[in-house]
Amino acid sequence: MILYYPLFKGTVFEVDSYTFGVVCVVVGAFFAIASAVQYSIRFFKIVGRQ
Repeated sequence: MILYYPLFKGTVFEVDSYTFGVVCVVVGAFFAIASAVQYSIRFFKIVGRQ
């Protein structure tokens, strides 16, 4: 399975399913870590007030 993504200036970026899966996992992990850090900062702020 080969996916073609048209980028700017008419170029075509070729991505196979394995690379697409790896990119999805990396992006998902990044968003999960960012949201976890944000929630932990919010939690520590609430705990620090008490």
